Amino acid sequence: MTSFSFASYAIASTFYAILAFLLCTSWRGRLQGGLLLLAVLISLVWALLVALGNQYLTIPLKHLLAVEVLRNVSWTGFLWALLSYTRSQRKQLGLGVVVIGYLAVCLLAIAAELVPSVAQALNGLLNVDFRILSHVVQAVVGLILVEQVFRRTRLESRWAVKFLCVGLGGLFVYDFVMFAEAMLLGRIDMDLWQARGAVNALIVPFIAVAAARNPQWSVDIFISRSVVFHTTALLATGVYLLIMAVVGYYLRDFGGSWGKQGQIVFVFAALLCLVVMMFSGRMRARIKVFFNQHFFSYKYDYRKEWLDLNRALVDAETTESLRDGCIKGLSDIVESAGGALWVKRDDDSFCLVHERNCHPVNIDRVLPNDSLIKFLSSKQWVVELPEFQREPEMYGDLDLSRWCEGLAGLWLVVPLVQRGKLFGFIILVDPRVERAINWEDHDLLKTAGQQLANYLALMDASEALAHARQFEAYNRLSAFVVHDLKNLVAQLSLVVTNAERHRNNPDFIDDAIDTMANSVDKMNRLLMQLRKGDIEAVSEKNVDLNEALSAVIFQQKNRSPIPEINSGDEDISLLLNRDKLIAILGHLVQNAQDACEPDDSIKINLYKTDNQAIIEVEDSGVGMDAQFVRERLFKPFDTTKGNAGMGIGVFEARQFVEQQGGRIEVHSQPDKGTKFTLKFPLQ
Repeated sequence: MTSFSFASYAIASTFYAILAFLLCTSWRGRLQGGLLLLAVLISLVWALLVALGNQYLTIPLKHLLAVEVLRNVSWTGFLWALLSYTRSQRKQLGLGVVVIGYLAVCLLAIAAELVPSVAQALNGLLNVDFRILSHVVQAVVGLILVEQVFRRTRLESRWAVKFLCVGLGGLFVYDFVMFAEAMLLGRIDMDLWQARGAVNALIVPFIAVAAARNPQWSVDIFISRSVVFHTTALLATGVYLLIMAVVGYYLRDFGGSWGKQGQIVFVFAALLCLVVMMFSGRMRARIKVFFNQHFFSYKYDYRKEWLDLNRALVDAETTESLRDGCIKGLSDIVESAGGALWVKRDDDSFCLVHERNCHPVNIDRVLPNDSLIKFLSSKQWVVELPEFQREPEMYGDLDLSRWCEGLAGLWLVVPLVQRGKLFGFIILVDPRVERAINWEDHDLLKTAGQQLANYLALMDASEALAHARQFEAYNRLSAFVVHDLKNLVAQLSLVVTNAERHRNNPDFIDDAIDTMANSVDKMNRLLMQLRKGDIEAVSEKNVDLNEALSAVIFQQKNRSPIPEINSGDEDISLLLNRDKLIAILGHLVQNAQDACEPDDSIKINLYKTDNQAIIEVEDSGVGMDAQFVRERLFKPFDTTKGNAGMGIGVFEARQFVEQQGGRIEVHSQPDKGTKFTLKFPLQ
C-alpha cells in the first residue's frame, strides 16, 4: 500500500473519529441518533483497518471487504430508520422486501469473503465473482434508499436532509463505479481504491451539517459559525494565492523579456486585491449571508449575537456611547450600514437623539399622531420598507412617504418597546449586501429592541437620579446656609433690641461692634463657600479647643443662661474645620439655652482620654424622652420650635463629628436636662 493510500484512509479515520466524538457527547438514546453513531463508528473502524492494513499489519483484502459490508449495512440501517416515518404503507412494504433481500446478499457476501467454498459455489452458480457483485448490489440499494429519503421529505424540509443525501449518495456512487468496473475487468482499480479514503473524508462534513440540522436525531452538534467562516476564508485565501501563483509563473515563463517584471507586478496586484477583499465589509457580509442560508438550520448564532449586543451596551460609559451602541448592535445583526435613534420625551413626542452613518436625517421630532408612531404603538412590528412597497395592505394606514424623503436609504424600522409601551424606535438604512428578511430576523430584532429599550430607560432613570441628587445637594446646601443666617440674624436682632436701652453704654457699643464684625466675617466666609459650591469647602487646620470654646461663649453671651466652661489647663488641639466646629457647638449651646430657664445652668466640659478629645454640652433644662431622642432628634428638618427652627442643627453636628471619625452621644431625661457628648479621635 502506498503512502498516499495510507494518508488517504488515515485522514478518513480522523474525520470519522471527530464526528463520532461529537455524536457520543450529544446522543440522548433515540434510535436515529444511535444508528448514526453506530454507522460512524463502524466507518471509523473500517477506515482505520484499511489504513493500517498492508502498511503496518497484514490484513487480507477479503477481511477488509467483510468489514466494508458491515459498514454498508450500518448506513443502510440508518437510512431505513429515517424512512420509518413515512405514511405510505404500500411503498414501505416494497422497500422492506428490498431491504430483506439486501440483508440476505450481505450475509452471503460475508460468508463468501470468509469461507472460500461458499465463494466458489456462488461464483459457479452465477458465473461471476459474487463478492464484487454483492458490493455493487449494496451500492445500488444504498442509492435507492438515499433517493427515497430525499423524495419522501416534504419540500420545505428538504434543506434538513439534503447534505446527508449528497454525502451518502456520493459515497454509494463512488462505490458503485469502483465495483462495477471491477466486475467488468475482474480486478479492483487500485487508484480508485487508494483515493477512496479521501473521498470518505469529504463526505463527513456533509453528514455533520445534516446531523446539526435534525435535532430529532438527538445529535446537538455545535458547528461554530465563526470557525466555519474563518476556515472557509482561510481556504479561499489559499486557493486564491495558489491560482495567482500559477498565473504568476505562467507570466514569468511565457511573458518574454518582460516576464519577470510582469510576474512581480501581477503578484503585488493580487496581494493588494486580497487585502482589499479581506477588509471589505461587503465581502464579509456576503460570505456570512451565504453560510447562514446554506449551512445552518438557523440564520443566527444566537449566543454570539446576544453576547455582542450586550458587550456593545455594557462597554458604553456615556449616554452618547450607549445610544451609538444601540444602533450599532442592531445594524450589526442584519449587516446594515447604520441608522438613527428616536426616543420618547415627556410631551409624548419622539426626538432624534443619535445617528450613525446615515447623514442627513431631516426629521428631528415626531409627534404622537404621526402615522408611523401610531402603527408602532399598536402593532409593535418591525417595518420592512421593501415588504411595505410590495404589500402595503399588510401595514394598513401606515404612511412612510415623509420618512422616505427625510432619511435616505430607509430599510427597517425597529420598535423599542418597554413594558408594552413604545419607548422609541431605530431606523436602519440599506444593508451592505442585499438580503431577505424573514420571521427569524423580525423576532431577533424585536427581542433585541426590547433589551435596548430597557438599557435606554435605565440610562434615563440614572440621569434623572443624578439630577435629583444635584438638586438634593443644592437644597441641603441651602438649608445649612439658611440655618447659619438664622443664627446670625438672631445675634443681630439682640443687638438691635438692646441698642435703645444701652446705646450710651460704652461696653455695649464695644460688644455690638464685635458682634457685627463677627457676623460680617461669618457671612463673608459663607459667601465664599457658596461661590465654591460647597458649604464644607474650607481647609482644615490645627484648632485649639479651649480657644474655640471661648469663641462659642462669646457668640452666645447675649443669651441666658451663659455657658460655663470646665476645661482645666489642658492644651487640646485637633485638625479640623474651626468655623464648622464653632458653628455646631453654637447650635448645641443655643438649643440648650432655648431649653433652659434663666436660672438654669449650662456647662461645657472639655477633657481628653488616652485616644479621644471629649466635649460635653450639659444643661439642666426640660430634657427629652428616649423615644424623641431615638426617632426625631437627629432627623433633618424635624423641629419642635415651629417657624423659629430649621431642624438641622443636631443633624449637622452628628454629621460633622462622624466625618472626623468620632461619634456623638446623647443622654437626656424629661425635666432633668440633657448632655451631648462629642468624642473626637486624637491624631
